[in-house]
Amino acid sequence: MADSSEKTHQQVQEYYGQRVKNADQLLCTGCIVTSGDVSAKVKDAIKNVHPEVLSKYYGCGLVFPEQVEDCRILDLGSGAGRDCFVLSQLVGANGHVTGVDMTQEQLDVANKHIQYHTEKFGYSKSNVDFKKGFIENLSDAGISDSSYDIVISNCVVNLAHDKLSVLKGAYNVLKDGGELYFSDVYVDRPVPDELRKNSVLWGEGVSGALHWKDLVKIAAEVGFAPPVVVSAKAIATCGKGLEAVIDAVKSDPVIGNNPELLVVLGQLSIASVTCRLFKLPKTVSTSDTPVQVTYKGTVDGHVEQFKLSYDLSLPKSTPVVLPQSVVEMFTSGRLKQHFDISPTSAESPLTSYKSLDQFNRVNPFEVISTPAPSTSSCCQGNSCCS
Repeated sequence: MADSSEKTHQQVQEYYGQRVKNADQLLCTGCIVTSGDVSAKVKDAIKNVHPEVLSKYYGCGLVFPEQVEDCRILDLGSGAGRDCFVLSQLVGANGHVTGVDMTQEQLDVANKHIQYHTEKFGYSKSNVDFKKGFIENLSDAGISDSSYDIVISNCVVNLAHDKLSVLKGAYNVLKDGGELYFSDVYVDRPVPDELRKNSVLWGEGVSGALHWKDLVKIAAEVGFAPPVVVSAKAIATCGKGLEAVIDAVKSDPVIGNNPELLVVLGQLSIASVTCRLFKLPKTVSTSDTPVQVTYKGTVDGHVEQFKLSYDLSLPKSTPVVLPQSVVEMFTSGRLKQHFDISPTSAESPLTSYKSLDQFNRVNPFEVISTPAPSTSSCCQGNSCCS
């Protein structure tokens, strides 16, 4: 296992440190966020990020959760630091953002622009720092347990060989009530081992992508609450598309001479999914007893409704009846003050989810949304986020 992890680290470092110099050179997994997904506040924050940092953004979604002011946030696989510098503005001068990455070339770019962003944001001192290390072993990078309110990651977990260690590390460094809010790519079926050994497929996020059901299993094993799907989008339209990836690996002696593998690769469905995993305190209830929860409309930038998942939104000042376990999932941490919770009769009909476990049964490939053909689906030069 150790040798496999070391080989994966070496391949990814080479791919993103030497081979891929900017987002335009990615074949498939560039940003697929359309302008309609981005709030005005986040758009403004992105505009403040240095152009060189923006050119090296390789994410596949939005990783800016609600109400982060004064929070401590950790970015797994922070790269050149785009998301860190955006979040630096959102957490404010009293918050802090730490990025961890293993690729020195990316860290050099991030560290080079710390002072630029400190001055740009009007801070007296920087609230961002970057550490070199592996996201599978955060303690070696100097990250302490129970020290962060939120952990984010943007299209990086798929690049790690040991996904269990990544999620376990994230769980350990989170405070009780904290959450892992991350975007990543997933496949709709297991990927053959022969495809997993190709460095281009791994670097493009195809062969290292988890089957969605495996994420559900790993999250439960680590101790997280069930995955909450915020959004899911097809990734086939991104960059130059899956066809370009197939062309790039035809020279592989194993894949190129195996028509069956090429067929399997061509049939893969790939999705960019943003989800949240909550670290619940040991004392929270797992009861399905109905309770009434009312959103106050006080989360910054979300006045009319609070969106927990792709299909569960809580309108302002409108009582909603949910299982107690579901309510405690999103009110055991920083969001608690934004909701009023009161008992209700056992006969009250549930407004939505019947149990916490129903989140486990969501299949993002069945709820996937695809950007309209007329809309640019990739952040080439981050134009879609401007």
